[in-house]
Amino acid sequence: DAQVSSIQAAIDTIDADDPENEAVLARATAALAAAATNADLLVHWIDQLVERLQSLREGLVDEEERFSTAGVLADSFVQAWEQRARLEAGIADRRPMSDERAELPSSGESMMGLFFGNRVARARTGGKEKKKDTTKYDRRKMR
Repeated sequence: DAQVSSIQAAIDTIDADDPENEAVLARATAALAAAATNADLLVHWIDQLVERLQSLREGLVDEEERFSTAGVLADSFVQAWEQRARLEAGIADRRPMSDERAELPSSGESMMGLFFGNRVARARTGGKEKKKDTTKYDRRKMR
């Protein structure tokens, strides 16, 4: 395998007796192990990266796509903005927010729903309003 042999050649050039090279040697050895054992997985992710970069390139080359608010570039920037906002808010994972989950009715709503129906029960108790997700980018700002 060419990748493994090129990493091995780079490792061979590192002076293993020099204590300052210890961290570099450890990282290079880890890279060699990863390349040797996960070659197919690495190839898959490199292909994914190339495909994504190609779509971004096409978005830059096409004049209409470049300035479109619904294009590949706009989607990429919006997703990056939303992910950064989630990271800064401490909710970087993609699990549903607690306010996006289905609400459980209270015991009073359940009893009222039993007698009058769920719609009447929700209307009578004034169901809870949804909170606005501050990590979602408002695409109206792009116009």
